[in-house]
Amino acid sequence: RSNCAVALKLTVNSTRRAKWDATLGFVKPTQTIQSQDGLLLVKSLADVVPGGGSVPLMNLIIFRRFPLLYLERGSDSNSSTILTEAQEEKRRQQFEQRRSREIEKISDAAEKDCAKLVDEQAPDQWTTMMSSTAMCDYYEGLSKEDKLIVDRWEERRNSMVTDMTRRVVDAKIQSNPSLTRSSMSFLRVTVKALQTQQPHMEDINDEDDAVAIPSHPSATLTVWRMSEDQSNALKEGSAVRIKGLGVKSELRDDMLQFSANDKTRIQLLPKQPSSRQLQLSGFTKRAFAPIVRAHVLSRKAAVDRKAGDGVHIDFAGVLVRSEQEQQGMSHISCAYLTDESGLLLRLQRDIDTGDDSAFSGWTKILEEGEVLAFKDVLVLPFDGTANCAVVSWSQPTVQEKAFTSPRVRSLQKWAESDGAQRTFATVLASFDTGL
Repeated sequence: RSNCAVALKLTVNSTRRAKWDATLGFVKPTQTIQSQDGLLLVKSLADVVPGGGSVPLMNLIIFRRFPLLYLERGSDSNSSTILTEAQEEKRRQQFEQRRSREIEKISDAAEKDCAKLVDEQAPDQWTTMMSSTAMCDYYEGLSKEDKLIVDRWEERRNSMVTDMTRRVVDAKIQSNPSLTRSSMSFLRVTVKALQTQQPHMEDINDEDDAVAIPSHPSATLTVWRMSEDQSNALKEGSAVRIKGLGVKSELRDDMLQFSANDKTRIQLLPKQPSSRQLQLSGFTKRAFAPIVRAHVLSRKAAVDRKAGDGVHIDFAGVLVRSEQEQQGMSHISCAYLTDESGLLLRLQRDIDTGDDSAFSGWTKILEEGEVLAFKDVLVLPFDGTANCAVVSWSQPTVQEKAFTSPRVRSLQKWAESDGAQRTFATVLASFDTGL
C-alpha cells in the first residue's frame, strides 16, 4: 500500500534468485555466510548493474592507482575544479592569506561598531569619565562605590565587545561565499574482480603480450576523503574486500564507476592472491615500455582516432632536448626522448606558470643524457612532420623518482655508453634538419 511506512526494497546488485527448490525462511548460518557477514558476495563485475544499488560485498584486485586529487567547488556551488596535491596546497595557502586579510578588515570595523552599541549601555560614571580630558584624575576623584561600578563595567564591557564582535564576524563570514572554501580529496583506482578459477579461452587476449593474459573487465573506484588505513590497503596488486560499494548509474569509458568514502569498509584480504591468481584476474605489474611501443600506439592513434582515445602508457627514455613555447597565455613544454631504438618521442604538457610542480623544473634547461620515467602518459596521434611519437602529460601522470625498475637501470647504463652518444648525435641531427 502506498501509505504504508514499512516496505521491503530489493536492489538488483544486492539480490540473487534462489534455487527453485530452496527452503523459504531464515538461511542457515554456514561458515561461508558467516565469513561474508551474512552478505551476498558478488564475484564478477559482469554481475554488477549500473544504478542497480550498492554492491554488498566484493573482492577486488587493485589494478592501477593514480595520484591523489582534490575537487574544489566554486563559491556559487555550480562550478568545480580538479586540482593536484601541489595545486591544492598553493590554492589553500593563497585562500588562507586572503581570508586572513579580509577577516582582519571585518574585525576592525565590527569591533568599532560593537563598541558603540555596547557603550550605549554604559553607566553614567564611566561615560562621564571617558569624555573627561583627565580620566585618571576623574577616576581618583570618584567615591569607592562609583569606582567599583566603573571597574565592573570595564570588565563586562571587554567581554561584551569581544562576544558581539565574534558573532558579527562569524555571521559576515557565513554570508560571504568568497570567505569559505570547499575542497575534498579523492583517489581513483582501477580495479578488477578477483578470479580464482581458470578463465574460458574466449576471455584470453594475447594480441600484444608474450604471455596470454585474461581479458577481464575493469572498473573505476573513486574513494572520497580516503583514510590512512584505506590508503595502505589500496596498493597496486593488492586484493581487498569492500563492503557497501556504491555504483553510479552511468558508465565512463565503458567502465563501471564505483564510489566509496572514508566510512566504507575496505580491508586487505587475510590471504593475498598468488602470482597465478593475479594473472588469472588480469593483473599485470607496471613496466616502463620502450619508445617503440609508444610509436606503435601513436601510429595507431593517427590512423584511427578512436584507437587512441584514453590510452595511457608508462615509458622511460633518455632526454635529448627540451623546449618551451608560449601560445597566448599558456606555455607548452616539450621534452624529446629516445632510447636504444633511436626512435624519437615527444612528451608535451601545458604548463601552469603558477604550478611549481610542473615537470619538476627540468624542462627549463637541456639535460642531455638524463634518464626519465613517467607513469600514465596519454598517447596522442603520431607527428609525421617531426617523425616522432607524441604523448601528453595528463591528470594521472606522474614522474617516477625512484629508479628501481630494471628497464630504467638498463637505460641508465646504456646512456653512458659510446653507442648512446652516437644515437643522441644522430637523433639531434635529424631533429634539427627536420628529417
